[in-house]
Amino acid sequence: MMKKHTKFALVLLIVLLFDMKGAEIQSAMPIVDFDYLKIVSDYGIYAIPSNGEANINILLIIYAPKIQVEQKNRQPLAISLVIDKSGSMAEKNKIDYAKLAAKSLLQKLDPRDKLAIVTFDFKVAVLLPLTYVDNKKRIESLIDQIQPDGGTFLSGGLEEGINQIEKASFEGNKKVILLSDGLANIGVSDIEGASNIAASHRSNGISVSTVGLGLDYSEELMLEVAQRGGGLYYYVGEALDLPKVFDTELSLTNDAVAHQVSATIKPNQCVKEVKIYGLSSKQVCNETIAHISDLVSEEERQFMFRLTVDPSTFNKENHWTEDQDQSTEAVQLDLGEVHIQFRRTDSSQPEKIIVPLSVLVDDNEQRREEVNGDEEIIASIPGQIRSGNRNHIQSIVRVAEIIISSQTDKAKTKAIKKIKQHDQSVVETILNVHRKHLLQIQQVITIPKDKLIQIQQQSDVGTNSSSAVSLRTRYIVDALALYMSSRILKDDVSHEDMKDGTSNENKPSRIQLIPLDQQQSPVQIAINKFLLKQQESLDEAEAQFVEAENDDDLQNHYEKLFKMQNFVDFSGQNSAPMIAMMASSSSAQPDIDQIYPYIEL
Repeated sequence: MMKKHTKFALVLLIVLLFDMKGAEIQSAMPIVDFDYLKIVSDYGIYAIPSNGEANINILLIIYAPKIQVEQKNRQPLAISLVIDKSGSMAEKNKIDYAKLAAKSLLQKLDPRDKLAIVTFDFKVAVLLPLTYVDNKKRIESLIDQIQPDGGTFLSGGLEEGINQIEKASFEGNKKVILLSDGLANIGVSDIEGASNIAASHRSNGISVSTVGLGLDYSEELMLEVAQRGGGLYYYVGEALDLPKVFDTELSLTNDAVAHQVSATIKPNQCVKEVKIYGLSSKQVCNETIAHISDLVSEEERQFMFRLTVDPSTFNKENHWTEDQDQSTEAVQLDLGEVHIQFRRTDSSQPEKIIVPLSVLVDDNEQRREEVNGDEEIIASIPGQIRSGNRNHIQSIVRVAEIIISSQTDKAKTKAIKKIKQHDQSVVETILNVHRKHLLQIQQVITIPKDKLIQIQQQSDVGTNSSSAVSLRTRYIVDALALYMSSRILKDDVSHEDMKDGTSNENKPSRIQLIPLDQQQSPVQIAINKFLLKQQESLDEAEAQFVEAENDDDLQNHYEKLFKMQNFVDFSGQNSAPMIAMMASSSSAQPDIDQIYPYIEL
């Protein structure tokens, strides 16, 4: 057992190291407010051994400030509506709801706001050049003229919608809303090409949000355009949700408090690979850059990434003095930095928050357990990146749950893709492979009997009655952290996985609620309940897949829904993407005459 003074010295060393690496904000503005954007960091593991590579999953949570601006004092808006009027928009009253949504948005704009309306089918038409909203009746009459016809020149419509704002002199929020129900079949139709159009204008303060309507559009393209364009993506299953979606987008645009947000990961030499979850990214030299959509007032946006680290590559001579034992001393390994850049308004100067990244390297197993299982709450300090009033245990569990939840959604998405490809034999395998992973995690958080005896012996010589629970918790959290850091979030089921999960006959054992007399730690109980929910989610999906087996529309719906859920997993439950998903969720379509009897059909 570690002596008290040794443990105290280690904890003090760690605290000092973290304090020395507080966040810096660099700005061209004369006054810097450290509390404008608050950033909290959660690590999937805090202490690792020096032998072998480790996958360090890191979650940054960006807290946007609460800024309530009265309607009369808000920034003016320049909005460009880009509306698909291809032939398919005539189906299921899509074009009528699109026109209703445009009119609803129009009524919420002020005379100081500007609006442009661009339509596209096989060609692009500027129905309304960017103009002040001072004659709403005239604009409504123009909207009524939209009639569906022809193909889908999506890229041309997007480019013209952006140009309408870019060529005008305007100070305020600039937003393009792209609505489409189909696949681009004229002009630029690939994902990279279409998203490049949106990304190339982002530095001019123009953000692009996309609305995918129905089941036949490319969610990959619409999501990528929105991500790289700094906006949000909406999946609208039924056209009747369009007015609500447009209203939500307008409200979020008005509430934006951080614009042109991006994250740049600058890794050190010990980092072998960088992976950003849930967002598209690009590599520039040794840096990885991701664009984050605008943040709204009081939003909590998550940004999660993985660093594959090889601790053996760093120069030990730079970290230890000659009188230190390199095999037994711990060292804080500098992993690099994340630069979060943003503007308070589209026209203000850019600001940058620098987030230092590090992990403790220690080959002493007991000390690693103490660090990873540290129960001490770390309070947030203005101007520093801390753990947001969470301890290491809570942070490790939080990161693990996000990864596991995302793996569940990915498994469901892979399975529905196989159903669409009429490859039913692989569907059960995909779900069973993930069930097996869930069961492995359950086994990881269960302490073996011999270790339980050892922990009890350690606690018997301790000074307080709760030490046994604390020691068990440390062991469980450290085991979970090591397991999650040793695994990579895979995009495909491997051939090895396929061997032992080809049918429901090989379905792994079910995870059960841990009986009261076998519970070892409150953390174990919480993780066990979370794993049960993931298991239930897979069971529900399996039942849905049976229902969707011969229903192409249902298959498309589930695929789009699961992808949206996976995106929200990484963005956070209190994020604008979550609001977008809730606003665009659809139920069965009711009678249109009862809902909107005044629409001329």
